[in-house]
Amino acid sequence: SAPLISTFTVVATNDGCAGTPIQFTLTVIPKPVVTLQLPFDTLNNNAGLITLTGGSPAGGVYSGTGINSSGQLIPSSLLPGNYTVTYQYSLGVGCNGTASDRYSIIPRAARINIYPNPAPDGVLSISATPEMVGAWVRVFNTAGQKVMEWKLAGRLTNYHFKWAAGIYIFEFSKENLTERKLVLITR
Repeated sequence: SAPLISTFTVVATNDGCAGTPIQFTLTVIPKPVVTLQLPFDTLNNNAGLITLTGGSPAGGVYSGTGINSSGQLIPSSLLPGNYTVTYQYSLGVGCNGTASDRYSIIPRAARINIYPNPAPDGVLSISATPEMVGAWVRVFNTAGQKVMEWKLAGRLTNYHFKWAAGIYIFEFSKENLTERKLVLITR
């Protein structure tokens, strides 16, 4: 939006006598429109230093967990999980504008990682390489009975399983690729 411009006239008085009028103009700059769209949504935690981009207008400051004072993200300093980057832009006068975007850090995976393992209360995350997204996931108990089956929906997915405490075999299959992982669920 356009700046707000207001003109004021001030006249000082002393014992009923008016002084010389003084006129001044105030300009109020509106809050800048700021956007942030990171060029990534998922990173491995062993990725190298990343100079952040995607903030508009240019010239703002990036901040958040794992971001240094030069606006660089250090993925190796972060645990797997979801994070937010904040981008702040200032015109130097008036208000600042901010925007934020989210991304996920996943462990480097040969193809599939499940963590934490053991999984307390059945809460766990599965990270996968792009080639394994869409794989069938079949979970078996130690008696060989299928407990559950679904398709892996993304590179980082979070679950809360209500199964009994014990060891479960997670089998991931897609085309000619198969991965098996043992997971201990604790209660």
